[in-house]
Amino acid sequence: RFILIINICRVMEEVKIAITGASGWVGKNLIVSLHKKMSKKAFRKNIFLYGSKNKELRLNTNLSNLRIRNLSEFYKDALKNNFHNIYHCAFIVREHIPRIGINKYIELNRNITNAVLEGIKQTKSSRLTVFSSGAASFHKKVVLKKDLELDPYGALKREEEIKLSDNANTQIIRIYALTGKYIRNPNSFAISNLLLQAKYESKINLTANRSIKRGYINAKDLCNLSILISNNKKLFNKIRYLNAVSDEITLLELAKLISKKFDNKEI
Repeated sequence: RFILIINICRVMEEVKIAITGASGWVGKNLIVSLHKKMSKKAFRKNIFLYGSKNKELRLNTNLSNLRIRNLSEFYKDALKNNFHNIYHCAFIVREHIPRIGINKYIELNRNITNAVLEGIKQTKSSRLTVFSSGAASFHKKVVLKKDLELDPYGALKREEEIKLSDNANTQIIRIYALTGKYIRNPNSFAISNLLLQAKYESKINLTANRSIKRGYINAKDLCNLSILISNNKKLFNKIRYLNAVSDEITLLELAKLISKKFDNKEI
């Protein structure tokens, strides 16, 4: 294992790497993980970050003034740099649907997928890692209009998987529930929501009328795993779909564990 890690670090010093959705939850953890595995010079030279607009990102004292390029630049950069590894995280999450509407939501996410698709067509022998969702697993190879109407997030994730894997050497990583640093809007996620309830309210409220199980993985572990696989040709070619789950637990069991950490708050 030690030799494998050293070899990966050596390889990563020499290749160009792109991250889409770099300012998102997974994207930020990828940046930190890659930074720890590369020299400062190689990181600054060979890592290309993309988001919805041009800006600078600061994660900590060691990772500041990071240039985020507009995703529209991905095509030109891919043509010039022939990225070895592409980590695709860019996607508009479902909580934006009420604000922009389903039709606009579908249009914007398809534009993101198409921008990445056009870019990867310009690269030679790139390895594309797509961070998808467990919601995609409910949809078949053909995504119908009714699927988009009933479950636009899951259907678009499945559509993205199909388009990209049909055109590039691709690994799909399906995330079911994520934990860890750089979480966005913690009230929207079960584990962080329960933690906030336990810390600031008098009791933990579970509104579901049935048992619900969640499959969790820590964002840091997820990113380290994806980097390990994407830099190992044999593993990458062998594992085309990966369900990213390290621990399974019901929400009731999770609430009980959290309550014990906060003086046995009422559930």
